[in-house]
Amino acid sequence: MIYTFNGDGSDSAFTVSTYAVADSNVQLSSDCGVISSPIDDFVDVFAGGSVAGTMCFVVPSDGGTLTLYSRAGFDAGPVMFGTV
Repeated sequence: MIYTFNGDGSDSAFTVSTYAVADSNVQLSSDCGVISSPIDDFVDVFAGGSVAGTMCFVVPSDGGTLTLYSRAGFDAGPVMFGTV
């Protein structure tokens, strides 16, 4: 996953929440234990900068279609986006 900051000034990836939803329309768990190379949530990212890392979701055994979505900021409009 790559988060890119498109706002003014700086922010951290801590303000971004990313979720996965399967065919059941229920949010998947991200409780995967320790993962290698996670996104550094606390590093400062400046305008045009990006941070990258691994994310993990517990996927149903039947697979199916997955939808990833991200929400940026706690009380402001989105300034970051995620790509896979």
